Amino acid sequence: MRLVYFRGEDGVTNFGDELNRYLWPHFLSGGFDHDDGTHFVGIGTLLNDRLPPAARTVVFGAGVGYYGPPRRDETWDIYCVRGPLSARALGLDVDSAVTDPAALIMRIEQRADASGTRWPRAFMPHWQSEPDQWQRVCAAAGIAFIDPRWPPRRVLDALHRTDLLVTEAMHGAIVADALRIPWIPVRTRRNIKQFKWDDWCQSVGLEYRPHDLPTIWPKPPNPAPIQRARRWAKLALMARALARVTRRGHPLLSRASLLETRVRQLEDRLERFRVAESWAAPSPTASKPAFL
Repeated sequence: MRLVYFRGEDGVTNFGDELNRYLWPHFLSGGFDHDDGTHFVGIGTLLNDRLPPAARTVVFGAGVGYYGPPRRDETWDIYCVRGPLSARALGLDVDSAVTDPAALIMRIEQRADASGTRWPRAFMPHWQSEPDQWQRVCAAAGIAFIDPRWPPRRVLDALHRTDLLVTEAMHGAIVADALRIPWIPVRTRRNIKQFKWDDWCQSVGLEYRPHDLPTIWPKPPNPAPIQRARRWAKLALMARALARVTRRGHPLLSRASLLETRVRQLEDRLERFRVAESWAAPSPTASKPAFL
């Protein structure tokens, strides 16, 4: 079957979507190839009318949130969706809502003493929120920077070194929560989708109330000296605003027992899928999958 996930324009990668490539081979070893007969739809806000058609679509934890409703029919096998809002939008029973499958990361990533300098606080922007400029803001604020465009392994290594994550990226929050790293949600752009955040947060008993930070607009080509000065001043103000959030914001962390329940439910749905597909038990050496 083919693993379906989002990839940005010009091949730009995003941590949450790239987790599909990192996570699923651990749990469904050898299951992915170039066969378009079956599509596996896992991590991501992918349940919409732009989802590519297939003879069969397996949904495992994806969510609703962008574009129009999906063309769901008898060719769909839905094992679970991200949260209660996705279940309601699709007309599914509440039992279909578990949590975002990125939470399974806690089964393959043990929080340990990471090598290198520990970071008391780090910031991860949304991948579309001018990360290069936010890296400059973080440097000015004395806060470590985690780029959502990095490969998953590099992001995970950075998270292991972080004591507190300030994040605009939802899967930064999901993975931090699974690894038991306190996190603070922020928003730098009004078009950040609250629906998908609410969907996931409700699945783990949390409330999404982000702190608003100023927006960084794309840098104009060949800016005039006055434009450069204004931009420098704005970045300085943003560094102070970000530092203030890290000091005064209330860190979040889901209840450990509820998170464990949700992850066990995901594992149960995975086992149902393996049984239905007559799948072999997971192998410690996962074969390399093929992707869209």
